[in-house]
This record gives sequence, C-alpha cells and structure tokens, in this order.
Amino acid sequence: EITPGVLQHYITELLQSGNLKTGKGLSANSVGGIINVVQNSLRTAFNLGYVKEFTADRIKRPKAQEKAVNCFTAQEQKQIEQAVLNSKKDKMFGILLCLYTGLRVGELLALKWEDIDLQKGILTVSKSCHDGKDRFGHYVRFEDTPKTSSSQRVIPLPRQLLPLIKEARRKSASEFVVSKNDN
Repeated sequence: EITPGVLQHYITELLQSGNLKTGKGLSANSVGGIINVVQNSLRTAFNLGYVKEFTADRIKRPKAQEKAVNCFTAQEQKQIEQAVLNSKKDKMFGILLCLYTGLRVGELLALKWEDIDLQKGILTVSKSCHDGKDRFGHYVRFEDTPKTSSSQRVIPLPRQLLPLIKEARRKSASEFVVSKNDN
C-alpha cells in the first residue's frame, strides 16, 4: 500500500509541517535522512519478500538550499587581528590561525605543533575534536579524524603568520597549539 505517491505526499508534509515541536517544516537535509531510512527499509522488505516490488526509488528528493556565508570585511578582520595581537593571552593566537587558514574550531583545538612544518610553511589538518559524554556521563574531549576525507588537507601558511607561529611555539610548553594551560 506504500506507493511512490503516498511517499511523496509524506515528504511534502514533512517539508511543510514535520517539526512536531514548532509545527514548521523540516530542513531538506533532515527529510533526506528520513527518506534514506524509508527507502532502505522498503528495499529490505522487498529483498525479504514482504512486498512485491520496490518503488521507493521513484520519489523526488527535496533540494537543500545553500546557506549564505557571512564573511568578515577586510576592516573587521584587521580589527580582530589587532585585538589578538594586543592581547596578553597566548591562546588568542588560535583566532589568527583560524582567520588565515580557514581552520574550524574543532580542527584548531586538535592541532598539535607536530602538524605545523615551519620549514615548508605548511599546516596539516588530520584530526578534529569535540566534547561529549563518556560512558560514565562525564564530559570529555574526543579526538577523531575529520568528518570527511576532503577535510584532511595541507594548508600553506601566510608569510606574515610564520614569525608569530615561531614565537608561539617558543612560548608553548604543550604539544597542542592552543592548550588549556595557555593564558
């Protein structure tokens, strides 16, 4: 009884009012996840002989809308840069690394000095970290590979950043570029 028409109607309902808390529509990404579960379930039902045919592949998936990215203006970036350089806190240096390299916060917090080659002027991103609960319910930091293989990358470092990196390395007693112990 589950036809492509029934599924398509369900998808439309999810997009328009699928959020049970707010009554608003779900995002195309969320609906896509639901479609994957439904399609895999129906494919399994077909393979096991519970349904006569598999037709769930005939539905039209919603297209995700690209979100506009808001960037700092050159003036705003200079103001941030000056505030970091004038700061007495060593860990503020991480903000400059993010501004000039495009590192995500999780990538910055997992970055170790061994990931920076000052001779070649490159930074290697091979891990990320996030906070979560361990099996005892305590908050801990988890280190893992980035979500996608394309997130593992080598980034050339801007020349003006190299002396600042060298100075930060000289001051640091940690294996991490930004550590809890930094001021």
